[in-house]
Amino acid sequence: PMYFLLCHLAFVDFYGTSAITPNTLVNSLRKTKSMPFYACATQVCCFITFSVWELLMLSVMAYDRYVAICHPLLYVVLMPRRLCIQMVTSSYIYGFTVGLVQAVATFKMSFCDSNVVNQFYCD
Repeated sequence: PMYFLLCHLAFVDFYGTSAITPNTLVNSLRKTKSMPFYACATQVCCFITFSVWELLMLSVMAYDRYVAICHPLLYVVLMPRRLCIQMVTSSYIYGFTVGLVQAVATFKMSFCDSNVVNQFYCD
């Protein structure tokens, strides 16, 4: 189960950094520093989703290591592969739900001024 969880953590880390980094590199080379509203909303949703996934995967891995250290003889009984798959799947579903709800709630808000953010998050 440890390597199964490590593979999923590596997946989340890789795609979590690729949600922000490419647009940052493009904006550093272009003269215009803006991006479309829906692209920014998608980027925020992806960033929040991958952040929640990473936190949940680290929590699942902490529980896995706790069981392996504190109950080594019962490890196979307490952490079957089916349970690992359920915990990873539920963390993906929950993380996507949280990311989507947070992004929609953020971009539904009305702001007093324009929706242009200069060199802050979505760059």
